[in-house]
Amino acid sequence: MGTTPSGLPYPEPGDPISQGAANIKALAQCIQAGATTMSWSNANAATKTIPFAQPFKAAPKVCANDNGNSAETPRWVCRAYQVNANSFTLYLAAPNTTTTTATNHAVSYIAIGPV
Repeated sequence: MGTTPSGLPYPEPGDPISQGAANIKALAQCIQAGATTMSWSNANAATKTIPFAQPFKAAPKVCANDNGNSAETPRWVCRAYQVNANSFTLYLAAPNTTTTTATNHAVSYIAIGPV
């Protein structure tokens, strides 16, 4: 059994298939990704709690991305915070203090937890 520099296991060519299958399954279970929409009215920031479909063993690393399609989108702030093994909170903020309104604004995320 080999491991990556970050400690993730992977099967070597001579490893038994059953052991390799278990490690591949463990790797697959440590990654969750998804998409959601956020709506707000007359605000310059919005939050939304996102539960994980399957709890992680410990708090994962989460990256979030604003998938909106307006000309302003590249200047918006999109991040994950309050991350724990069961959920995290998405934060989306306008590039200035001007209030905005949005319906079904698209956001995606990926979470990678410990094996």
